[in-house]
Amino acid sequence: MINPLLTKEFAKSASLRKTKTDQKDTLTIAHKCFLDRMPSAPEINPDIVELKRLTRHRSRMGKYQTNLKVQYTRVLDLAFPELTLLISEPSLHLKYVYALLSAYPSTDQLASAISLLYQRF
Repeated sequence: MINPLLTKEFAKSASLRKTKTDQKDTLTIAHKCFLDRMPSAPEINPDIVELKRLTRHRSRMGKYQTNLKVQYTRVLDLAFPELTLLISEPSLHLKYVYALLSAYPSTDQLASAISLLYQRF
């Protein structure tokens, strides 16, 4: 609520000495507040607080989702290195890729399914 730059300049003008301690800073801030006769803190709207909380939570969930997708891509690169040759990188997160990996969870099953697919064509 207090501008730190103004408080610093006030402290400079109040004393020529460059003493800096927590006790001295506290007294300087209290003196500045007394001289400025600051009004009481504004009331906090609970709806705004809740919106801030939800926005931060949504942001954390987005970062968490991104982290999980990176881990998923890394595991796929290690377990199914040939899969990235068949499917381009951005589309690894599409529903049909998830369905494909759910239907064929091992490398052997996926390889046999792909070979059967190529035999048909």
